[in-house]
Amino acid sequence: MKYSLRALCLCMLATAVAWGYLTYQDLNSSRNRYANLPDDPTGGTQMSTPGSMERIDRTFDAVSDSALQDDDIIIALEVNGVHYAYPKCRLSDIGAHVATEILGDIPIAVTYCNETECVRVFTGDAGGDRLDVTQEGLDEGKFVILVNGKNFFQDDESIPLQDYAFELVSWSQWKTEHPDGRVLADHVWE
Repeated sequence: MKYSLRALCLCMLATAVAWGYLTYQDLNSSRNRYANLPDDPTGGTQMSTPGSMERIDRTFDAVSDSALQDDDIIIALEVNGVHYAYPKCRLSDIGAHVATEILGDIPIAVTYCNETECVRVFTGDAGGDRLDVTQEGLDEGKFVILVNGKNFFQDDESIPLQDYAFELVSWSQWKTEHPDGRVLADHVWE
């Protein structure tokens, strides 16, 4: 019995030493693996609610195909004579707070934060590429977006994009005024 207890203790000690050694080796290999990454665009700042998401491809439906409540609020845009509806409820899901599109030949990015009720719509030059705008998370109670690889609060006036005019209206009003308009479709995550 005396030797069994010693053997058990030695076995546990050997396991602890081996685990410590392997953990140390794994940490060193991780450090080397990530040593040549580019600088962190956040400057090392930890966001209170990180939510970095890739840009997703969105589609549009006809008014008649959109199942919305009459009192749903719409972010309404008019681009080259075509009316577009971005329902807030379709920009409220995790990962869906930014919609970037080329509407006609105009790059547009619609950003909406349901936590702060802040809406911003950005545009670029006609014929230009899709805007590089994605959601990054929530920090200090504000929505953070990534624009061309740099973090900005959504309401920051120094964002290097032009603001685009929009209106907030009810679905009932918008669909009556624009029966041939296009409506941002619900995004289904795969």
